[in-house]
Amino acid sequence: MTAILALLTQFWQPIAGALVAALGVLYAIFVKRGATADVATARQSEADAHVKVAQLSQAQAEANAKAAQTAADAAKDRTDVENQIAASPAGQSAGVLRESWSRD
Repeated sequence: MTAILALLTQFWQPIAGALVAALGVLYAIFVKRGATADVATARQSEADAHVKVAQLSQAQAEANAKAAQTAADAAKDRTDVENQIAASPAGQSAGVLRESWSRD
């Protein structure tokens, strides 16, 4: 027992250093595990954000296509009305417009 105490008092600094190093390694292992989980969470959040951006881009493209179709329909309707008025006899176009576009 005395020999053990003598060895401990003689080599306490290297033993303490080895213990501190071992604790540091254990701490690093647990911190790395936590950091890995944080990175995985961040990557998942990034993937979710990319999905949302893609959905918004798709919705915007659909809205733009619908607006373009509506504009094309309106232009066609206007052309049809102008052609109908141009084809009617002189003086009759005002009556046609009053009948077709009057408020009830």
